[in-house]
Amino acid sequence: MKHQIRHSEASKAERRRLSPKTRSDVNAVVRRLRNGTDHHYDQKLEGYRYLWRARAGRRWRVIFALRPGSEIVIRRIARREVAYDHLADLDRLG
Repeated sequence: MKHQIRHSEASKAERRRLSPKTRSDVNAVVRRLRNGTDHHYDQKLEGYRYLWRARAGRRWRVIFALRPGSEIVIRRIARREVAYDHLADLDRLG
């Protein structure tokens, strides 16, 4: 089943600032997510209701909310050192 992908305004801005190589890695993650999450690559974040993470290369993470139905909202694209900061603000359906 194909999922609809939406990007938050923050993730759109983050994506624009990426290097071409990192943007390519993130785009590959987004294409894969269109077909649904894969438990070999994606992980539900403990302590959060809707948030998951996907690795984009070795250093980057894509934090996304898996909404009921067939929509995935990309919430954050960040280096792994800061990707998990202040996640409670992102753990919502809106």
